Amino acid sequence: ARPQAEALAALVADAEGRFRAAKRSARAADFDDLLRLARDLLRRDGALRAELRARFRAFLVDEYQDVNPLQQEIFDLLAGPGETPGPVMVAVGDAKQSIYRFRGADVGVFARLLGRLEAGEGRVLALPQNHRSAPALVELVNETFARALQPPAGLPPRDDEIAFRERDRLLPTRPPGASPAC
Repeated sequence: ARPQAEALAALVADAEGRFRAAKRSARAADFDDLLRLARDLLRRDGALRAELRARFRAFLVDEYQDVNPLQQEIFDLLAGPGETPGPVMVAVGDAKQSIYRFRGADVGVFARLLGRLEAGEGRVLALPQNHRSAPALVELVNETFARALQPPAGLPPRDDEIAFRERDRLLPTRPPGASPAC
């Protein structure tokens, strides 16, 4: 399949080149361009970066498991460790819900952030209460994840590999109902 793979790669490269040329011609930018341009501006303009770091007290980023590496760079430039004190960053997410790989989201970004926070850059607070589901369903989910989300025996988890730990166990808050049929 090598010739077909090479032909497909050439078609994709041609399409990307045409797309970039069309954007240049129209003086347009897409979402990825806007992220890259914002990151580049923050990198090179220390005065702007310092002004923005001083302007905000906090950033709240929801669904952090779907952040891509470029977005993480922007958050670090605005709120991470730096030359001037920055705002507090609150990251909310659940690694087990990462779904946007098609747009560059990388659950490893979230895992590395959690590692940094646990190593002293901040705090990790777990919110294990489940207010939506019946207790029997919550237990089924807990047992399924406890068995399925484990690294290979004897190996530590990679950044992009979700390892279920006891602190990931959900706690049901609804009254018991009928048990699931599985």
